[in-house]
Amino acid sequence: MRALLYKEWREHRWVLLAMLLLLALGQAVALRAAGIMGSPMVAYQKIVAIMVPLMALVLANRLVVREYMGRTQLFLETLPVSRTQVLAVKWLLGCALLLLAMGACLGATLLLARHKVTLTPHYVAMVAIRSASFALFSYALAFAIGLTGRYRYVIWSMLAVCTMAANAVGQLAIQNWAPFYLAQESMVYERLVLPLSEVLVTCGIAAALVVATFALALSAEGSLVVALSRRMRSRENPPSPSASPQ
Repeated sequence: MRALLYKEWREHRWVLLAMLLLLALGQAVALRAAGIMGSPMVAYQKIVAIMVPLMALVLANRLVVREYMGRTQLFLETLPVSRTQVLAVKWLLGCALLLLAMGACLGATLLLARHKVTLTPHYVAMVAIRSASFALFSYALAFAIGLTGRYRYVIWSMLAVCTMAANAVGQLAIQNWAPFYLAQESMVYERLVLPLSEVLVTCGIAAALVVATFALALSAEGSLVVALSRRMRSRENPPSPSASPQ
């Protein structure tokens, strides 16, 4: 396990540090702009809504997509650890980094807001639970789709199209869907009641994504994920429009 963690740190440390620097810059900008929004806590809501999905994508790309498409997973097969352990370490490492980063942002925001808004343990816990649930969902989704390798762009595109279609024809707007509702501005303005149903639905979706992740990664002794991550061969690529028939 120590060798695996060291390998991840050595391979991704500069990207992780750059990501944290970008997060700190975004936090500073959001806090500066939050003065006209009525509460410094709005800055944290903006960070959660924007930076959490972005960081989840970056972490999933570094820990999963780059690993399999770059064939560096061959190194992992030399370690005395099982595929389940490798996958669990990668998933937990990325999730822990994301939650710790958001925890640091929340702490910095609370430090600045302590003399400007009323902060109670109940209110802070509500904000933390909502943001952590949204971060868990975002990371679980990015990690699961990252395992699909070359098909990940197709899946992301299909999700985007289906979401926009459901938002256009459905009775419930997308911002009111359970995962997205948790990251709305109501996160910092609702002080009394935690939206428990939305939290449970979001965590339930995240749990289902985790199960799907392990099922996909461990099926066929891991060969399915390796096959999905391979680049398309020339005969699999669609013909170019300019190509003339033979």
